[in-house]
Amino acid sequence: MLMKGSPLVCVAAVSLALVLYGCGGGGSRAPGDDGAMVPMPGDGTDTGSMPGDGTDTGSMPGGIGEAAQNRPQAGSSVTQSSIGAGGAAPQDITVEVEYRPGGEIGYRVSNGEWFVDSDDPGTQTIVNLRGTSPASGLTVTAIVALKGQGQETDASAGALTEGIAVAFHSDIESAADTDHLVWGSWASVSEDAGAQQDILQGAFATGSDPFRQENLAGVTGTARYRGDVTGVYFEATAAPPGGYSFGALVTLEAGFGDAAALGTIGGRIDNFIVQTSEQGDYISRPATSVTLGRTAIGGADSGFFNGAATGTFEDSTALSGRWGGRFYGNGNAGGVPRSVAGTFGAASADETRGFIGGFGAERR
Repeated sequence: MLMKGSPLVCVAAVSLALVLYGCGGGGSRAPGDDGAMVPMPGDGTDTGSMPGDGTDTGSMPGGIGEAAQNRPQAGSSVTQSSIGAGGAAPQDITVEVEYRPGGEIGYRVSNGEWFVDSDDPGTQTIVNLRGTSPASGLTVTAIVALKGQGQETDASAGALTEGIAVAFHSDIESAADTDHLVWGSWASVSEDAGAQQDILQGAFATGSDPFRQENLAGVTGTARYRGDVTGVYFEATAAPPGGYSFGALVTLEAGFGDAAALGTIGGRIDNFIVQTSEQGDYISRPATSVTLGRTAIGGADSGFFNGAATGTFEDSTALSGRWGGRFYGNGNAGGVPRSVAGTFGAASADETRGFIGGFGAERR
């Protein structure tokens, strides 16, 4: 989160993940953790076109509103990001993870211009441990990493500092886990950033076993998926300019097709738990929800899909944006993909609040 004087956030100060209950095993802990709950600190011109086609540039501070309206892109990962004053953010985020003895995960996250790496002396790992997500009840490993020069660029704008902040979750369980998912958020603050709209911000999701496109034509019936969501939340009247972290539960239903089509997928994000202070306090917001509008399963990129997202904040404020993803996990009984991962964004029309995040879900 963008806050002054935080000993944990000396680089790109953006809040990017949530908490884990009952954390155990190896790994780093956030300073000040009491062992029961680990807060995850971290941090174009409007042409009248349809939201989400990549041309919308009006956004709320921090780039979250713009990222919410931009279409997710398919590459080595699914990526949904904002466009800052410095130009378009590279869409493709490459994520590599490996299970290491003691329960920690080795990682490298990069986009061709920057990287954070668990073996790089310049990368600060704030958290790397396994536990249960309170929003979904699922067991995941959480990572928060920071890298940069810690240079304050504009004290009046909420302590913008040059650097990169990345936070993500993974369901990798062991060295033999060949079908794991990774999802999370990132933010990049440039040397010349002078305001929140200069921050490039986004979400990503990927997996170790992308579903083979040629297998989709033979899949029929329905499949339900349930999983975890993490990302960044912004509310102008209650949070620092860079936003706070949130976690949530995602449920999806895929209706696979026939000889004429590959089918559709849609779902819902709820069980929102959002950060409410710089001290890492969290509150449940059960009245907040986002609908992931049913959309066609694609004919390329391992069944990549994207569609519209709509929602309602707890005070009935309407939210809208985009979502997308792709299937993972070959070799399942009946040929149905074992998992799905993707990104979503949803923001209010007046640009005073919004969400951007990634999700990973297993067939249930």
